[in-house]
Amino acid sequence: DAELQSYDGSFQRLKALLDQKETELSELRISDAELRASAQQERARALELEGYFSAKLVAQREETDAAKWSREEALREQRAEFEAYRRELERRARDADDEVGVQRAEMGAAYDEAQRAREREWQTREVEMTNAAARAEAAAAAARQRLAEALPALDAARVSADS
Repeated sequence: DAELQSYDGSFQRLKALLDQKETELSELRISDAELRASAQQERARALELEGYFSAKLVAQREETDAAKWSREEALREQRAEFEAYRRELERRARDADDEVGVQRAEMGAAYDEAQRAREREWQTREVEMTNAAARAEAAAAAARQRLAEALPALDAARVSADS
């Protein structure tokens, strides 16, 4: 009888311990499920951020490329205009030479002065175009810098999401 009571007492303690451990296991499973769900949410958030920054990177690249192409196109147009203007002036000068003939010597000095003034104007315009190109290049460099500054933040977000 005493031995049976001893076994019964041991059985009750073990059963109580088993119930306690099952409760702990159940709580740990719930905690595990919550942590897994949280980790999944963080992975989804990291993917969303990666998508956002990737799209932003693409947009910055497109903007930079568009600015570059726009600047290059403007330079090409200005060069073409300048060349057409130069050819037109040369044609006018030849026409004037043919018409004037004898008066060329008298008008030569005035024409040379006008040509120098145009040359100064062209030089001024060329300096303005060069300055405009430099400003556009600086804007593109600033956009590339902002892009370079955004990339470490994206990498940091990935690292923190992976951790």
